[in-house]
Amino acid sequence: MSEATLLLIEDDEFMAKQIRTLAESVGFERILQFDALPDDQSYLDADLIVTDIQLPNMVGIAHIDRIITLKGNKPIILVTGLDQMTLASTLTILKMKRVNIVAALTKPFNRKDFKQLLEAQLPK
Repeated sequence: MSEATLLLIEDDEFMAKQIRTLAESVGFERILQFDALPDDQSYLDADLIVTDIQLPNMVGIAHIDRIITLKGNKPIILVTGLDQMTLASTLTILKMKRVNIVAALTKPFNRKDFKQLLEAQLPK
């Protein structure tokens, strides 16, 4: 069986460290961390993608559109500092595009809840 891989796209180093620690604690063996969408498409083969919505040098959800275009409908967990209204609008757009959003959390999020989300997405 291959290693469980998480692609983490987060520009806030503190938040990235928190997510990385939780992912390792539930069994993700490979965590590929970037502060923007990587150019190398092979990184998109991860079992789960955890991404911020707002990233430097990216407009809105353009990086999520690119992931879908390149690798299909991978499961995605969104973590964001956006307000609830903007997040709701963003989720509506992503649902219309049929993006596989398994959860959307605002920062700061509950660590226990996030850990359970990661466990549920861990490949069997």
